Amino acid sequence: MMISRVFGLAVVSIVVSIVVSILGCVPLMAQTSMTPSLTEPAERSGVYALTNARVVVRPGQVLPSATLVVRDGLIAAVGGRVRVPADAQVVDVAGATVFAGFIDAQGIVADQPDSTSSQAPLVGSVSTLVRPQREVSDVAWPGAKRLQGLRDSGITSVLLRPGSGIFRGRAALLNTSGVSRWDQSLVASAVAQVASFETHPNTQVAAEDVYPQSIRGSIAVIRQSLLDAQWQRDVLAWHRRQGRQSLSPPVAQPALSALAEVLDAGQPMFFEAPDQLDFERIASLGQQFKLRWVALGNGYEYRYAQVLKADAGAVIVPLVWPQVPAVLDDEAALQVSLADMEHWQWAPYNARVLAESGVTFAFTSAGLSDPPEQFLRRVRETVARGLDEQTALAALTTVPARLLGMQDQLGTLEPGRRAQFLIADADLLRSAAARIHEVWVDGRRYVQSLPARANAASTEATSKPPLP
Repeated sequence: MMISRVFGLAVVSIVVSIVVSILGCVPLMAQTSMTPSLTEPAERSGVYALTNARVVVRPGQVLPSATLVVRDGLIAAVGGRVRVPADAQVVDVAGATVFAGFIDAQGIVADQPDSTSSQAPLVGSVSTLVRPQREVSDVAWPGAKRLQGLRDSGITSVLLRPGSGIFRGRAALLNTSGVSRWDQSLVASAVAQVASFETHPNTQVAAEDVYPQSIRGSIAVIRQSLLDAQWQRDVLAWHRRQGRQSLSPPVAQPALSALAEVLDAGQPMFFEAPDQLDFERIASLGQQFKLRWVALGNGYEYRYAQVLKADAGAVIVPLVWPQVPAVLDDEAALQVSLADMEHWQWAPYNARVLAESGVTFAFTSAGLSDPPEQFLRRVRETVARGLDEQTALAALTTVPARLLGMQDQLGTLEPGRRAQFLIADADLLRSAAARIHEVWVDGRRYVQSLPARANAASTEATSKPPLP
């Protein structure tokens, strides 16, 4: 009797093992709601299918009811008749809208790179501020907390740029996943060269160590460096054409080779423009050397819209606006200039003026003290002041992707693009009560913990307001 019982238990155990092994070979389709209890980002290698979604493929192109499939950090398929893969985890977004992730093309200033032989200044240059060969990806990682603040704003890619010098070096594009490994956070290196009209402070150091001390001097350094880069490029090309008959070619300088990449509308040149007069300086250099330039703006772009338009450049528009002038009493009011009053009035209309003038522009969170709270609110306020909603969306997605040469990877929700998108309310750029539910960064899923603002005042404009 005992033997038969033991035998029976053994048979049951074998049957259970066989069933478990069979079920283990069958792919199961897990389904989750749009608000799962998920606190850590999913692995990039996951497979997901977002169903019942309103998908904004690009500004002006909307799929009212579609499925979006993510595989290995990329968008595998999107459309109204897409079949859900058997190995996908299904996320029912319940009619919410999927937007492409926002791109901040000005973003973060990196820590100063260490001075090494590969970052030595240009040989023969009169200034030690010419280091275009520097790679910003050599510096320290920005930190998870800083990236989380951008991610909570809907920003999924951000430019990391060097922060000192005339020719400062090559900027890199990072995702905002918060992953500290460069191979998982770096979207693309050397996406742009960064320059500025920086000058040395007026010190007691020897004169040769402090040039330039004026804007005119920094412009001269920029022009001479670019002319030298043209010379080296042309000379090396001549030697290559001569083949074996050529004399020994000159040794190429890494700094000049890096600058040659921006000539004739090659790699984009991002100019720091803290002074409103910088726009005309940048336009002049752009015309002389046929640069594909982008000005990192200062908020006064509306005053120079015709200059920016005429040269077919582009500008990154900050959303930092001046505070209300202190005019509560007569004595305080006398200290406020008319120019300051006009700028306070016009600054929120900056993007609208550029759009109506035909200037290419993108938005940035740079300068905002609290991006999660301020960034989208400022974008909504520009829309409420007459900026077209689709133009605003383009300034967050397709335009910065194109300026950085990343339009084949970012900015739209098409197969083959990186899985960078956000799930939000349809009126995200119009209503202050709208919120972001989830942010996906290269296939990693982040559920927003920010509370809904159900009682927030609406920023929607009932009609297009007149300009000041």
